[in-house]
Amino acid sequence: MSYIVVINSKPSFEEYLPIAKKLGLKICFLASFENTSQVNRENFEHVASVEIFNEQSILGALASLGIQNKIRLFWTMSAFHVAICHELNEKYLGNSKFSLELANKTQNKFLLRKSLENTCFNPMYYVLNVREKSKNPFGNQPCVLKPFLGYSSIGVELVRQASEFDKAFLRSASVLGEIDSKMLRLDLNETSPNEHLLCEEFVQGSEYSLEIFGTNGILQCLSICQKSPMKEPYFEEITYQMPAMLNSIELARISSAGCSIMSALGMKSGIAHLEVIVNEDGIYALDVGLRIGGSGLTQMLMKHSSGRNLMEACLLEALDLDPTSALEERTQ
Repeated sequence: MSYIVVINSKPSFEEYLPIAKKLGLKICFLASFENTSQVNRENFEHVASVEIFNEQSILGALASLGIQNKIRLFWTMSAFHVAICHELNEKYLGNSKFSLELANKTQNKFLLRKSLENTCFNPMYYVLNVREKSKNPFGNQPCVLKPFLGYSSIGVELVRQASEFDKAFLRSASVLGEIDSKMLRLDLNETSPNEHLLCEEFVQGSEYSLEIFGTNGILQCLSICQKSPMKEPYFEEITYQMPAMLNSIELARISSAGCSIMSALGMKSGIAHLEVIVNEDGIYALDVGLRIGGSGLTQMLMKHSSGRNLMEACLLEALDLDPTSALEERTQ
């Protein structure tokens, strides 16, 4: 019997458990040493601890369990482990549904901006060296400072006044070491994320999150979620509303833009959680994650609003099975 190897995903994503069982697959859960005690072992055929989530440690753990030749899929919904998951599926299993290059473009915000340079979806941006004294390249206009890598909006700073720039720059730069130590990077491009910050123009508008799904090279926008205005100085959302309160023209405009953004990045299969800012001038990509968004929240909202089972669709697509039934709307 084949195994799905789940890499350190949160309990909020455990809806994959009955789906995997229904498909006749066993589950091996890989946890960090500090999280192993929190894992409910009854849910899994195997639980193993790894010190570092890299190829050598993961394959070594699987070999010690004697299942290294029984792996059907590596799976994660953790932002920290998306890249290694894509590498193992692509390189070790030869699964063309996964792309390390795409994972790197979405994990590294500088690579994301470079990939979208010839599109209309980028805000203006500059790269600042944290070892050099910098000034706001937008002069007296508001800007946003952000690390190349990141999670939970750590290090993201909105600068509205020129007098605030220096302190915001230091605060953002101060977390780079912490981020670099937690984010497992597999990109071969030397972008020195612990030495640079992105400085982007601050784009006013309404913020939405999109779930983009790909199968057989065809992308579709499954949902658009409206997000409440964020309270400064933080960039964490407070509320989600699905479906978004938009007319059919705006829904089509945003859906089309979302698919175009992910197509420009090279996405052909799987799930992407895309965050955008929309105003009358355009639609601008803020961030992308190759996972279900909101720590599983968008999956629950989608199930209640449309009846679609996003988790099942993601697993079926990753296993090269037909996800059509999971994506059918079942609204009452």
